[in-house]
Amino acid sequence: MYTYRKSIPLNTPGGRKTARLILTITLLTISVVFIAVGTIIFKVNKSQQDKCTEKVTAKVVDLLEQTNTSSHKGRRRTSISYRPVFEYIYNDKKYVTESNVSSNPPEYEIGETVDLMIDPDEPRKIYDPDSKLLRLMGFIFGGVGILMLIIYIIIMIVMSRFNNNKENPENTEIDYYDENQY
Repeated sequence: MYTYRKSIPLNTPGGRKTARLILTITLLTISVVFIAVGTIIFKVNKSQQDKCTEKVTAKVVDLLEQTNTSSHKGRRRTSISYRPVFEYIYNDKKYVTESNVSSNPPEYEIGETVDLMIDPDEPRKIYDPDSKLLRLMGFIFGGVGILMLIIYIIIMIVMSRFNNNKENPENTEIDYYDENQY
């Protein structure tokens, strides 16, 4: 089985147009995906914040250890993160709920008391106003998306100026031969 690879000739108008199209699709897709993920993270965080209106004092009773293993180029990498488990009382009923955010190093220690916000309709749903991780992730994803968009705009401006200079050279001197001069 043979695989043929066709290269795009960039020294032709069609090749430049194809390269620009590929660059546009790639950078804009990456930008839109990262901005969308950042926006979704912000909206989920805001939704949790809006629903969780009752303040409770919770105690960290456990740190659940999560092990993630990934491999890249034959190397295995293992990372460990910690998810706090909170215990609190609401309406004379005891609840034990684990956080939806894990981190390394752990944000809390076992035995530490934390002020949490809970959803009065579903007291197992919590929002930790002190946790900055979700907001940080939203900023990172949104920021990378905006940065990619800015890079795309700069590249398009540079390519446009380069193509305009190639098509309409301003500093080119044209030397005409005049028969009557000699």
